[in-house]
Order: sequence, then C-alpha cells, then structure tokens
Amino acid sequence: MQFCFRSIGIVIFLWIIGCTPNRPKYYPVESKIDKPNLSTESLQSAPPIIRKYPADLPPTLQKKPALNPAIIALLNEADIQSRSGDLNSAAVLLERALRIQPRNAELTFKLAELRLKQSQPKLAQDLLNKAIFLAGNDQALKQRCQLLLQQINLQ
Repeated sequence: MQFCFRSIGIVIFLWIIGCTPNRPKYYPVESKIDKPNLSTESLQSAPPIIRKYPADLPPTLQKKPALNPAIIALLNEADIQSRSGDLNSAAVLLERALRIQPRNAELTFKLAELRLKQSQPKLAQDLLNKAIFLAGNDQALKQRCQLLLQQINLQ
C-alpha cells in the first residue's frame, strides 16, 4: 500500500514538472552602452595593456592555495602539541592535514621540520625534496627547504 502511494506521488510530481512551460534560458538584453570609438587615432594613443601572470608576480603576491578551516585547526593543534613536546601527536595531525590537501608544500615543509626534530633525517630529507617540487614559484619556501637540507647534510 505504501509503495503504491509513493509511486503515485512520483508520477504526479513528474507530470507536474513535465507540464511546466519551457522558458528560454537566456533573455535578450539590449545594450544601452555607447559603442567605443575604434578609430586608428584612439587606438594608437591608448597605453598598452600589460598583464601580469602569476609567474611574473613577486612571491609575496602570488596566490597560494587557500587553507580550509579544518587544516587551520589541525595546524594550530599540531603547533600546540609540538610546543608541549608531544612530537608524535603533532606529526599525526600534520599527516592528517596533508591527507586533506596533499599538494600543499607548506604543510610538507612543516612535517619535514617535525621529522627532523624527531631525529628522522632521511624522512625529513625526502619530505623537503617533495616540498621543493610542490613549491612551484614560491622562492621563499624553496630557500627555507634548501637551508634545512644543508643542515641535514652537515650532520
């Protein structure tokens, strides 16, 4: 009986949807904007348009991947755990953040720093190489990775 009412309800719903009038998706709009003057004189006197692409911008202005609130919370908690001396819990939190955003070079660098504090230089070195690869145009992060790699190699 219940199946029958559901079936009838679905049929009525589909019938109502099918009976709606077809409306155009786009409505024509007449432009009331004056057409620009495209004479050769105005084009020659206009300044050239210079576009800056992300690769041309300085590292401070390049767009970095946005951190979602879960990653921010995990980073804060990992920082607290690290300061209190619980490096294993901090590593677990950073690994969880990396599972959410696996191509985040900054998170990879932070985990490498933590692995170095845990006396795991080989793992830290591998993570730093990955962070350099993921850093892209972020020269500041690449330099920090290189400095940490040099410290590992001196040990």
